[in-house]
Amino acid sequence: MMMLCPHCAYRLQIRTSRAVSLLSRELYVQCPNVECAYTCKMLLSAVHTIAPSMMPNPKAYLPQGRARGTPQDTRQMDLLPT
Repeated sequence: MMMLCPHCAYRLQIRTSRAVSLLSRELYVQCPNVECAYTCKMLLSAVHTIAPSMMPNPKAYLPQGRARGTPQDTRQMDLLPT
């Protein structure tokens, strides 16, 4: 995961973090540019399940994400006959 400083566009560095819940963390980030020195707190959370765990934790429920339909190009040929 890479976040850029909104002020100088340097790559932000995570200095420390703490668990807020089972599915969320608070990140304290800092810009390494000494002339900028921007510091902030970010929230990192899991929001959707893409592939379910083979060892599910009942306390860690996330809704199943909706599959995004990819637009079909009418010029594309099928690889397998239907």
